[in-house]
Amino acid sequence: MLYDCHSIRSVIPRLFPGELPVFNLGTNGGASADPQLEAKVTTLLEASDESFVVNGRFRGGWITRHYGTPEEGVHALQMELACRGYLREPVGPVDETNWPVAYDPDFAAPLRAVLHSIFETALDWARR
Repeated sequence: MLYDCHSIRSVIPRLFPGELPVFNLGTNGGASADPQLEAKVTTLLEASDESFVVNGRFRGGWITRHYGTPEEGVHALQMELACRGYLREPVGPVDETNWPVAYDPDFAAPLRAVLHSIFETALDWARR
């Protein structure tokens, strides 16, 4: 079980239009992980009350595509997180006066709980 998780600012006009969903799950279109595992994680995302997409803009980067080989028993998920899910991300241009923002554990707690649930679910699935 490989879980590649990192984050990106929610709005970066020079890279993409609009605002990213909070959770961006990628399995390279299902090629890097068993569909049952993807479905279990998707169910958790649906229950989170946060915006999410599966195999959208972030379908799985090099790590996910390279190491995710379900036929050999290695299942890889990529999770790209929009920063606003766990940080009080500034609206508008970002510069040294407003970025990075201070980490607030209380603000981040709901997202951390979802990530913990995803990780535990994926591990449980892998152990079976």
